[in-house]
Amino acid sequence: MIQQTSYLVQSNLDSNNNDDHGGPTGRKLMHSKNLQSITDTFHQQTKNGFAYAVTALEQYTAVGSSDGGVRLFDEIEREIKFLQDKSVKGIPVISLDMIRMRDTSIYIAVGH
Repeated sequence: MIQQTSYLVQSNLDSNNNDDHGGPTGRKLMHSKNLQSITDTFHQQTKNGFAYAVTALEQYTAVGSSDGGVRLFDEIEREIKFLQDKSVKGIPVISLDMIRMRDTSIYIAVGH
């Protein structure tokens, strides 16, 4: 079962009921998926380090941690790959990005 949180976002108004950019006031409903299994991976197992960076692309979610590794999860929050370079083991991951190149290749850029 997919759990998600919804919340209403409204722009700040000036005295003319316009937003900060002079346009009309806008509201939109935002949805965010709760990734409980991924959260449990880091909170219940301290050997995995602490989650420092997160990125998502299509059905994949990548989480970089304080131990220097990146864990890749699929759409059902199952860990499908653990990536770690021995030269940066123990150096926290502070940034992540994913991009699809061609139809079959996904690359993950990791900053330590």
